[in-house]
Formats: sequence, structure tokens, C-alpha cells
Amino acid sequence: MFRREEGGGPDRRRRTGRTVARRPVTVKVSVLKQDKDTYSSPMDIAVTCTIVVPYNLDPAQFLQALREKVPNVPPQFDLCRLVGQHRTFVALTSLCPSEIRQGNALGRSNLYIRPKGAAPPPPQSEPVSHPQPLPAHLGLFPKLKYEIKSVRTITKC
Repeated sequence: MFRREEGGGPDRRRRTGRTVARRPVTVKVSVLKQDKDTYSSPMDIAVTCTIVVPYNLDPAQFLQALREKVPNVPPQFDLCRLVGQHRTFVALTSLCPSEIRQGNALGRSNLYIRPKGAAPPPPQSEPVSHPQPLPAHLGLFPKLKYEIKSVRTITKC
């Protein structure tokens, strides 16, 4: 049953379709809130998402794909990975999907997007002024007067 004509083992189908080199690359990307050298907690991360990019992108096209597919990407950034138990970020010089797969450039780490330079200062709000009371002559609210006679008794005048 299901033997090849020459004899021997079972008839095996050859895999058809894409080879490993042509398969798209899946990358887990995290955007950091600020420029830091060490990772201390998940609160350091603004957003994390998984993207799928074609294998044959060059580094410039890969950066463009990151800007398009990942939300909250700062205008200028470094690509980093997390190294070991020291939880320090190491900047990656140039990165493309083929290096991620063949050279195992990320290892088990996410691809971290670290903003360059200082974070922009938070927007300053204007001081809130207390609303002015309406003039009594407008007649919008009846003018009531109360008199406190004792701790327990309040009478209307």
C-alpha cells in the first residue's frame, strides 16, 4: 500500500510551496516610552505588537515598514535588543528581515524601538481659574439668607 514503484519505503510527497528563505518574517516589536539603557518593568513599554514583513526587504524598507505598521513610533529612534539577565539594551547597527532569520540577530528578544534623545516635555496646561460668581441682579438664582441660631437650628430670614 502506497509504495514507490522501485520498492522500499512509503511514497512520500515532496513539499511544494515556499522555501524557508522566502517565507515572511514575524517580529515582535516593542516601543519604549523614553530613552533608557536598562529595562526595569513593563511600564517602560508604550506599545507591543507583532508584525509580519517580507523576507527580502533591505534595511531602509524595513524601517519604513516599521513606521507604517507599528503605532506610536517616534520620528527618530534606535533599534535595540535586550541582552541577558542584566536587562540592558544593545543597539543594532543595521537590521533587515533576512538578518533576523539567518543570523538570529534578535535571539529570543523582542525588537525594541528606543526613541533618540530626550523625551518631549509633557504639554503644560494653563492654570484653571475659578469661575466668577454671577451678579445677584441678574435674578438667575433667588437670593436666600440663612441665619444660624444654634448648632442645631438654621432658620430662613
